[in-house]
Amino acid sequence: MVSKKLDKVTAQFILSEEQTLLAKQRTMLAFIQTGLAFIGMGLIVAKFFGVVIFQFIGSVLILIGFYEIARAYKKMSEYNKRLDRVKDLIKKNSICELEYKSTF
Repeated sequence: MVSKKLDKVTAQFILSEEQTLLAKQRTMLAFIQTGLAFIGMGLIVAKFFGVVIFQFIGSVLILIGFYEIARAYKKMSEYNKRLDRVKDLIKKNSICELEYKSTF
């Protein structure tokens, strides 16, 4: 039989998991920001330097930027799924001992 109330250790574990997932989402947003910077630099290099080698370098920077954004999006969707599972667990159980105020 599953108890409706969680013990303090389990509740702290759930909350620390939520905190960790939110930090990972922040990190993925930084990866997206870096990808956009790569794309911007690639466009600048490809546009303003007419030499073929610079156009190639600019194209490579643009591809790296799109790769970073795609990778960050994939990771962020995984983290969102895990965070939804944690939210469901919090909603199913009462965590009154910690006076947890959910902002979902």
